[in-house]
Amino acid sequence: PRSTVPPHSHKPPLSFVAAARNYPNHALSLLDMLLDKDWVLYSPFNDPHKIRNIGSNNLWWAWGAKNNSFGLENGSRGKFVELFINGNYQGIYGLMQPIDGPQLSIEQTKNLAVSDFYYRKIHNKLATEQDLFKRGHRASSGGFEVRSPKNLKAAPEKWIPLAAYLRVLGAPDDTFAAEITGMTEMGNAIDVWLLINLVMGVDNIAKNMGYVAKWNGKRHIMLFSPWDLDITWGMTWTGESPLLTKVTLSPDLPLVFHPELPAARALSLDVDGSRAKARARYFVLRKTVLSDVRLAGMLSACDADILGSGAYPRNRNHWPSPAFAGDRTPFQLSRTRRLAHMDKALAAMPPIQSLPR
Repeated sequence: PRSTVPPHSHKPPLSFVAAARNYPNHALSLLDMLLDKDWVLYSPFNDPHKIRNIGSNNLWWAWGAKNNSFGLENGSRGKFVELFINGNYQGIYGLMQPIDGPQLSIEQTKNLAVSDFYYRKIHNKLATEQDLFKRGHRASSGGFEVRSPKNLKAAPEKWIPLAAYLRVLGAPDDTFAAEITGMTEMGNAIDVWLLINLVMGVDNIAKNMGYVAKWNGKRHIMLFSPWDLDITWGMTWTGESPLLTKVTLSPDLPLVFHPELPAARALSLDVDGSRAKARARYFVLRKTVLSDVRLAGMLSACDADILGSGAYPRNRNHWPSPAFAGDRTPFQLSRTRRLAHMDKALAAMPPIQSLPR
């Protein structure tokens, strides 16, 4: 790709992405990421630090995306780039891998009862089995959309694996406890629960979540993957112009046990010793990927990309908005405080309780 360094800078940009028209699609590995012909360009316009989405997705990639029995890379990751369109500078973007059918090895068969499916929850509407079939012939229904396969608009059977999961999720406690571990990969669900609580992903509790129904030869097993992790690390939705978001949440935010967040209901009832498993998993991660040094290093590397390259001031010159943080120290301190809060919260989970449904 061709581009030029902005005239007001003497430092090289992060990477270059040039827009192309009327070219055939070719699968490429960009910036050492997976081979794909479909990529996401994400603008961190409302993030004063510009690293929340990329940093959180890369964090999930480092510990949770590959932790499943199907050998899948069930997540996204990204790199920072500066975007030029027809030679015009557009600022900092995240170049991100999509989570798609080829990556998830979605296998479609003539018999949809044994096909794989990838769904995504796209809004906060309470998920119910019944709502899926109200517009079952469409690609989206009941707050979900079918991401893969994409050619099943007239086939309401595509909702059956997800409907089965939602039926158990909404069942009485004893039915839920008896069936949930046989239809989900609980290690994956616990990892997602830990991630969303760690990064305070308040926009990922009841939406922005992938549901991957994989046929294991006997039944569908549900895996989960977070998506769109921009409203994290203290940021929350305000609806106020121009940014619609603001960093206001305390790093002492309590653990979330919303029933639609993967593993939350199992943890609330301690199904199959899930609390001890979540606690053990977290403290293993705290010695490795989530150690103070390694987490700080991972997110500091994001800072170094956009600051060391000179991209941050270039972006501000192009998009003079309030979403810029000159001092990174408060954000760094809040991350340290969040880890300390998680340590205490996981060491002493709240009492077992039924969740409202």
